Amino acid sequence: METVAAAARTGKSWRRIGFVGAGLLAAGAFVSAAYLYGWAWTGFGSYLSPPHSSNTDYRAAKTLWDWLGLLLIPLALALGAAWYSARQAAGDAARATADAERALRLGLESIQAQTFMRVVDYERQIDYPMKMKLIRELHHKQDYIKHESDILEVVNLLNYVGHLIRHRFVLATHVLLLYAPSIDTCHEKLVLPTPSFPRGWINSARNKAEERYFLHFQCLVDPETVSSLWLARYQSVHWPLPKGEAGVMEELSSVESLAEAEQPAGRH
Repeated sequence: METVAAAARTGKSWRRIGFVGAGLLAAGAFVSAAYLYGWAWTGFGSYLSPPHSSNTDYRAAKTLWDWLGLLLIPLALALGAAWYSARQAAGDAARATADAERALRLGLESIQAQTFMRVVDYERQIDYPMKMKLIRELHHKQDYIKHESDILEVVNLLNYVGHLIRHRFVLATHVLLLYAPSIDTCHEKLVLPTPSFPRGWINSARNKAEERYFLHFQCLVDPETVSSLWLARYQSVHWPLPKGEAGVMEELSSVESLAEAEQPAGRH
């Protein structure tokens, strides 16, 4: 965006230079023609007064140059004042816009920092490292059944984090730096097919609850999502949109208004 704006400003500058140059050339051509062709009415060429008595005054008619001399200075002052006022107003508006953007950016950064700390605090409350250790050690169906409540706490946390990333309440890179290994493990153990769960554990868990559950978790742990978030390609992330009772996955742009953010407590 900055490159496009700079190119636009450069184009405007060249157009102004072109207009000024064309005006100067036209003025020079006009003055030269006045001298060459003796246009006395312009006041640029040599002037000889007509014969008149030596004891009388002769006052020549006003020429174009006289009128320009009479009008040019007030006009130049008025145009200069208008130009200065316009530049001042434009500068004030630009500064106000920059201040507003800076305030919004700082406000968003503050929200993101506070939200991230809440995520970390909740992680400590549920003893997240221990639960991830249990998930890494899952091998048999009995293990999944035994630790189902622990698994669900991790899934719900990452599902919640997916919501926050989607709506820019936390920075994706901060989350990935902290949770990337856990995200990879969850994809391997909970999403991919296993001998105990041919369709993946997550689909089995949905069958017990509702098809719309854990969609953001499944999207977050997908390797394509992780790769896009690392590269800041937010628009290429296919966040889910529950639709009716079927839980249909639809492609959404990740650049969404904060005003449209979903409730964080939701489990979609």
